[in-house]
Order: sequence, then C-alpha cells, then structure tokens
Amino acid sequence: MTLNSITGSAQTTEWPNSRIEAWKYTDLNQLVSNMPLSNGSPSIPLWQVEPHDLQSLFTELESPEAILRELDGFSRLVHAAGRGGWLAHIPAGTSSNFPVRLTYTPSSNAGWSGYTHQIQVAEGARITLIEEFEEDESPENLSVKNEPLEAYSTPVLSMTLHHLQVNLARGAELKLIRLFHCPMSKALVHQIDAQQEEGSNLEVQTVVMGSGIIRNNIHIQQLGDRCSSNLLGLSVAIGGGHLDQYSRIRHNALEGNSHQHYKAIAAPNSTTIFNGVLRVEPNAQQTNAYQRSSNLMLDPASLSRVNGSSPSIRSGKVNAKPELQIFADNVKCSHGATMGKLNTDSIFYLQSRGLTFEEAQKILTLAFAMEIVDQLEDERMRAKVISILDLKQWQ
Repeated sequence: MTLNSITGSAQTTEWPNSRIEAWKYTDLNQLVSNMPLSNGSPSIPLWQVEPHDLQSLFTELESPEAILRELDGFSRLVHAAGRGGWLAHIPAGTSSNFPVRLTYTPSSNAGWSGYTHQIQVAEGARITLIEEFEEDESPENLSVKNEPLEAYSTPVLSMTLHHLQVNLARGAELKLIRLFHCPMSKALVHQIDAQQEEGSNLEVQTVVMGSGIIRNNIHIQQLGDRCSSNLLGLSVAIGGGHLDQYSRIRHNALEGNSHQHYKAIAAPNSTTIFNGVLRVEPNAQQTNAYQRSSNLMLDPASLSRVNGSSPSIRSGKVNAKPELQIFADNVKCSHGATMGKLNTDSIFYLQSRGLTFEEAQKILTLAFAMEIVDQLEDERMRAKVISILDLKQWQ
C-alpha cells in the first residue's frame, strides 16, 4: 500500500533556536535561514506499508486536526507546512503478534517539508509499529574525511520535519521501533507527542545514525494512573554528523513508571546530544522513574601516532544534560550519566594481538553499541542496524 503526500503552503512561523533551552544545541532557525519550503511534488511515493492484516487501518491524512490537548510551536510549524502524512486508528481489543512496517522514502526535492502523522490506540488494543526513514548515503560519506567537515559547516540542502501524535486509551499498548539514517547535507527532525490514559504502556526504541543533522524529540504525558513509558535509544554520529536526542516525560498521575536508557557514539568531528527531562507533578505520588545516559567519544587515529594529530580533525564531542524536576515527595527517581573515551589498555591489548588502531577501535565501539542493539525487539531491525554499523569506518 502507498500513501502519497499532499502539497500545501506554509504560514510564517518562528523556528526554534538556541535561545530556547530545549533547543540549545540544535538551532533550526540557523539551518533554514536560507532554505525555501519544498513546493515540488514528490517524485516517488513517500509512504509504504508492508502487507499486513492491519494494513487497511493506515490511511492518508490530508487535513490533520490535533488530537492532543497541547501542541508546541514546532508542532504548529509542521502543521503549517501542510504536506500530509498518515493516520491509524486501532480499534478496541485489536491485537497482533506481527509488527506493522512503514517505510518513509524522501523525495529528491530541495528545501524543507513537514508531515503530520497520528495514531490512536483504543482501549485494550495492542500494536507494534516499525518505522524506517530511508535516506541514501553515498559511499564516500561512510567514513570521516581528512577535512574539518561538520554538519553545521556543510550546507543543508533538504530537511524533513515529522510530527507524530499518539493517543493511548485505557490499557492500550504501543511499541514503536524506529531507524533514522541521515547523510551529509540533509536534516531530519522528528517529534512524538504522546498522551497516555490509565494503565497504558508505551515503548519507543530509536536508532539514529549518520553524517547529517538529526533531532529526535519525544514528549510524553502520563495522564492516567499506573502508566508505563520506556525509552531506548542509540545515536551513532560519523562524518561530522550532529545527532540530538531530546526526551520529556511528565508524570501527572499515581503509580507511574518510566525508564530511559540512551547510548551515544561520537566519531571524530561529530557531535551527539542527549537532553532528558523528567517531571513529576505534585499529584503523581508513588512514581518510579529512571534515566540513564552513556556516551562514547572517539579519538582520531592520528592521536595514537608519535607525530601528533592533524589540526583538521578533532575528537568526537558529547553534550549530556539530564534534568529531574520532582514536585512530589513519595517517589523513587534517579538518573545516571557517563561519558568518556575507549580504554587505552584495551586498545593496546588488541594491537598487541596484531590489530591496527582502527580495527581495535571498531571492535570496542561495536561492543559498546551492542548493549542497545541487542534490546531492539525486532530481529530484522537488529540485523539491519548491525549491518550498517559493520560497514562504517570510525576514522
């Protein structure tokens, strides 16, 4: 099945910029200052859903109306772009043992485009949705060039904005497994706004990779008692990539649970960001929430040589910013954040066994990533991520 996008017009809207705390490290206003709205018709269909028993539940969304109570400025900006998206309503009691797979393939048009998507999971329904955002990456961008190329110093030719609204009714369960792969000169911004009713369960597993610019927002509001929210994420920035993961979970009711575990790898000349906001309101007693962020910064191979490093290549850069806002007294909330470089003793040991610095670095880096990859609950997705990681060169 194919869902075509709809071309529309954009209204004048202020873009998020670095003066806004939540957008401190990713300034969209800077990115699109000279970028026009893409008004051309897509050269190929954008939305593809693999054959599935629930395939008919995914339809084209031509004139989106908000299904949530609160939308921020970025969400309104995506709506203003008016190029359509997809809609899914999962009836009460629906259950499937097989995931629905949806692939987004961008058009070749320059400029920026916005798409709105909505999924409503009715009472007691259960569904798994796998999304792949396919961006072609040329072979020369698979490794870091010996030039000071970084995402913000490379002209961005196209950018896609996606806004997904999620509404989970009482006892509903939704699992989202997503892969974003963005090459140099492109940008991808995705935002989830989700609200959960009593006893609902939301899981979001996200892998973001590439040498372009990716911003991934996840905003969750637990409105009913005994809700559960689980976020799992991996960022792999290479070739000057700029990958920004932002999450905000707001506990508004009793006995809520949330768990976040993110890992990030920043190759030379590349940057990763994690900003996780956990807010517990006064009436959200007996909340149990945990947030963990682990970050790896890779050195260029030249640092391992006697002659010193090239001034054009820097080590990977990480920004980690966990935030806990607790306004209830009967809660269990904690967080942990680590960042560092590969253990030099481990690299030396592997080199003493005949491996080069680059080979040793690759083995240890893949081992770091596999803690998250192994938790992806789809075998096909795991295999694809491993295949992509195995092809990449970390220098």
